[in-house]
Amino acid sequence: MAANNPATAPYPDIIAAKRQALAVRKAKTPIEAIRALASMQKRPPPVLSTVTNEGEITLIGHLRYRPPTDTLAAPYDPVSRALRFIRQGADAVALFTDFTIYQ
Repeated sequence: MAANNPATAPYPDIIAAKRQALAVRKAKTPIEAIRALASMQKRPPPVLSTVTNEGEITLIGHLRYRPPTDTLAAPYDPVSRALRFIRQGADAVALFTDFTIYQ
């Protein structure tokens, strides 16, 4: 099913691993328990109205791995990308990784 969707085609192994992990978690914790826990939590404050730095906006760069779409593409180098974000004025860099990709 995922292979027919162009948005998910490059990620069949990741999607399969996530579906497997979700099935294991669902088997361990019933949805009713998750709903009960969620109802006990306070709503998070809206991010855009609470992130302040003495009147300045904080800029966070977001790095994420994407498989190359052409053979001439530069190799994935999160360190150089993060440094470029900082040189361009980002105050912080968020890097999201996935064990399935980086095994």
